[in-house]
Amino acid sequence: MIALKPTVLLVDNDDGLLSALAIRLQTAGMRCISAHSGTQALAEMKHLDVDLLITDLNMPCGDGVSLVESFRRICNAPVIVITGFSAQLNEDWLAEQAATVIEKPFESGELVRAASVMLHTPVNRNEKCIEPKCTLGIHGVDGEIV
Repeated sequence: MIALKPTVLLVDNDDGLLSALAIRLQTAGMRCISAHSGTQALAEMKHLDVDLLITDLNMPCGDGVSLVESFRRICNAPVIVITGFSAQLNEDWLAEQAATVIEKPFESGELVRAASVMLHTPVNRNEKCIEPKCTLGIHGVDGEIV
């Protein structure tokens, strides 16, 4: 039996970051679909079964907050918000959306490890282990970070 790769929808308006993260996630065994805006991501979601959403917070043509809220209406898959503006995020909103935050700047390996944990996929043991520089936490059912 062939295991299907988990599908990650990656959304960021920074082309360089989007390409680099897509390559790292694909190398880690994930199918990565890239979108440059919230609007484009919403269109992609109509045709995909998404296992994980990774989105920037501040983008033109559909911000990350609206995107996550729209995603939650149709899907209960994990969400990672990547942002340099975590102070603007409301803790209650994060708990309600069950979203994890990774603060920019971050090492791409941190994102790969967080995605692997959320998707319950093994992390490539050849990955360089880097101390986290970000706020990582998976919100449990009661909103507590686990």
